[in-house]
Amino acid sequence: MMILLRTIELLWPLTCVVGLLVSWVYYRKRGKAIISLLLIYFALGLYSSTLAPYVNRLWVSTFSTEITAEQLERYEAYQKDVDALHVKYPEIAPGTVVKHVSFPLGQILLVITLFILGTRMTKGSPNKTMEPTGDTRARDSD
Repeated sequence: MMILLRTIELLWPLTCVVGLLVSWVYYRKRGKAIISLLLIYFALGLYSSTLAPYVNRLWVSTFSTEITAEQLERYEAYQKDVDALHVKYPEIAPGTVVKHVSFPLGQILLVITLFILGTRMTKGSPNKTMEPTGDTRARDSD
């Protein structure tokens, strides 16, 4: 079961690596500037799924300090005051709910890129090699 969970966790970085490689090959082959948005999307996805947790832990550890006895006493006094307020005013919610707001920048970038690519494909033929070349009426009459 643990192997299955670990495999599922690796699907997102693997998807980002494949997407990054495909985008890079297409960018080198076609030279379209819009593909650079896909490159950025997959690079940020790979970073967020592999290196970002370690960078975040390092970042937090540089700013964390040890709690002194005085700070602990002040915190305990604060907790007693909060508990007294909850007893006095029971309609107040006990504690503050902290919510993390997630801004889906990567998904927005992907949707914008696909929208731009889609509008460019509808303006012109997406596959010009499949269009007939020359006059087909001359061949049909023979």
